[in-house]
Amino acid sequence: MENSQTKNIQEEVSGIMNQYILSQFRSEKEMKTYYLQMSTMIRSTDSHPSIDKEYTILKKLCSKLKQYYSFIQTLGDYEWGKGIADIQKALGIYLMQNDIDSKVRKQTNQEIATQLQFIVFLSGNSNIIKQIQGILHQHLSNVTHLLRSYPAHSKSEE
Repeated sequence: MENSQTKNIQEEVSGIMNQYILSQFRSEKEMKTYYLQMSTMIRSTDSHPSIDKEYTILKKLCSKLKQYYSFIQTLGDYEWGKGIADIQKALGIYLMQNDIDSKVRKQTNQEIATQLQFIVFLSGNSNIIKQIQGILHQHLSNVTHLLRSYPAHSKSEE
């Protein structure tokens, strides 16, 4: 009973995924061509790979997309606004010391201000970071779907 329910759910999810893919691409072949071209842009690879090599190229692209996604997720999840207050507090205590030369104090203040501007920039653009994260997630899902369509490899991956 459980196996038939699991199989039905898997078929339903597969059907939904295929409908989504067809709304973005005309076919799985078109999607595969797109991601093989993307892999060529990200890494230098052959322009006409064999089937076995296609799988390897897509596998490497999947790995690279996971790296990008993880990096962007870290940027998106970080609470940039909290860091600004902590830096200002620590810097204020440091710069209030009497034994710091005024030139050193001014230079330090300028360097920290530059870093704070960057943090404010990131904080103000966190919605763009989330959008990039969503785009990467979609590409990662598509490539993962393509990898599962290679029957000789899908059994060894699970």
